[in-house]
Amino acid sequence: FERYLYPEDNPFDFKTKGEYLESLNANDMRSLKGDLVRSHDELLIANFLFVRGIKYQYEARYKVKTATPKFRQYKPDFYFPEYDIYLEHYGIDRNNKAPFTDSKKYNKSMEWKRMTHKKNNTKCLETFHYQKREGTLEDSLEQQLGIHGIKSDPLPSDSILGTLRELGQISVLSNLLSALLRNIKNRYETIDEAINIASRVSDSDQALAALHLLVPILERYKQSLEQNGEIDFEDMIHLATRHVTEGLYTPDWKYILIDEFQDISLSRATLIRTLRDRAKDCSVFCVGDDWQSIYRFAGSDLNYTTNFGTEFGDYSLVKLNRTYRFNNSICDLATKFVTRNPIQEKKRLMTHKHANEPAVS
Repeated sequence: FERYLYPEDNPFDFKTKGEYLESLNANDMRSLKGDLVRSHDELLIANFLFVRGIKYQYEARYKVKTATPKFRQYKPDFYFPEYDIYLEHYGIDRNNKAPFTDSKKYNKSMEWKRMTHKKNNTKCLETFHYQKREGTLEDSLEQQLGIHGIKSDPLPSDSILGTLRELGQISVLSNLLSALLRNIKNRYETIDEAINIASRVSDSDQALAALHLLVPILERYKQSLEQNGEIDFEDMIHLATRHVTEGLYTPDWKYILIDEFQDISLSRATLIRTLRDRAKDCSVFCVGDDWQSIYRFAGSDLNYTTNFGTEFGDYSLVKLNRTYRFNNSICDLATKFVTRNPIQEKKRLMTHKHANEPAVS
């Protein structure tokens, strides 16, 4: 929870500040204390302080008035009220470069903050983004806190868990791990195989943390199912596939019809192929639209739609390219949006309704 709950976005990886802020807003990045923070760096600092029981205020107003008609009141990143000490975290690299902004302007603002503290005789500790990238941020912070006599009083685990429950973070993680468990079972993977796959991907720290956390939970889950003589939905699919493969059931169907095919997963696709291959002269008829796939989180794999021939063999395709749901104005805008993804199937939709004015605001 302290380190891996949110994706570790590096501001230097974004082209514009707008894209970076959009990512932050999408993740609603909150510290263990509940503060909505402005970066993953600040999240680590806030959580570091909270877990150690160091009282802080996030972006509290500076004790001296600095607001002018052109500039708002100065609000340092962190303030320790018991010690009357501030902390500023600067988002620069080793070369004093700032992301997606004028570095000269950013460095000028840094100098203004330093001069303001010097002028008003207020103490301000400093940390930097490059320390986070180099893995020295927490060590530097701990050293500075010790030098200035800021003492820690670590919170007990039960207290932190209570806070997480109040913030709803336990439920968020539970849903994430449930989806992860379903995905692993959907793909016929063991937890060790999933960890091995994730470890070969760059920037996989968050995924690996979740998978390692899932190991004991998965074991307890399997034990619970066995003790109660139960199976889950993924087990049903696997057992049905094995039943047909071992010749315990032979379908006599001529056609297998599947709707919403774009949301099919590996395990379900395997069951369908097994049923088709065990039946005599059986055809599979699928209706699906890769533009409407929304269940990736639940294990759906769009490759079965976009690479249908590779997965199911020879086929014929009928395109239903007229829509009755909306007019041409909405259709044109939606098409531009969806086709930003280069792997979507190329198709031209026609609409039954026509509008001469914009229909989306």
